[in-house]
Amino acid sequence: MPPCTHTEYALNYAERMSAAPKTPTNRAAPGGKKPRLSRADAESQMLLAAAKLLLRHPPADITVHMIAGEAGVHHDYIARYFTSREELLIRVTEIPLTDGLLKELTAEGEVLVPSSSPSQIQLKISNTRHQLIAYLLACGVSPERFTKAQEALIKNIMDLFTNPELTERSRRNFTLIGVLLMQATALMGDVNGMTQQDRDDIAAFTFGIGAITPLAQKSFGWDQPT
Repeated sequence: MPPCTHTEYALNYAERMSAAPKTPTNRAAPGGKKPRLSRADAESQMLLAAAKLLLRHPPADITVHMIAGEAGVHHDYIARYFTSREELLIRVTEIPLTDGLLKELTAEGEVLVPSSSPSQIQLKISNTRHQLIAYLLACGVSPERFTKAQEALIKNIMDLFTNPELTERSRRNFTLIGVLLMQATALMGDVNGMTQQDRDDIAAFTFGIGAITPLAQKSFGWDQPT
């Protein structure tokens, strides 16, 4: 499927909404009636559905109907609440990776990530996010749409460097090195013919980069003011 072919769902959706139910529906309630969802609940359900699909399929293969089917809502609600498929996928990149999200993505017996290791599950989700951002950039989405969420991610990683000897400059540089390594592995690993062992080694280096930070800071002069 060619990329970026789903923006038609953002066009003339008001006309289609007039024939659609007023609220999205999900699982049947007692008596055969489906419960009503608030907008917040419906949006959350669609975002989680898209996140699950992204762990199984390339971004370009995911359609509006697939997301709606996974979420259990009418497909017109994607246009109503997100204006387009691409806008929904952008919102997926802004979801913070929390313990709650990890549980949601591995709930109900689904093996979305074939690993029992929390770090490998997080790595899979992180790689999926990098690939989604790259896809959306190729669709023409401005890089500015991702900077706020990325700044929050970088700040959270910087906070993991607790060595009091490290300067703010060093903490940021080490964080950026790790982030860029993981992004490059996710996007160009196959192109570079990386084996699983290669990927595991790069991940181990990235997660263990704190062990070399004091020496590297001094060697590169990052302990000096800019």
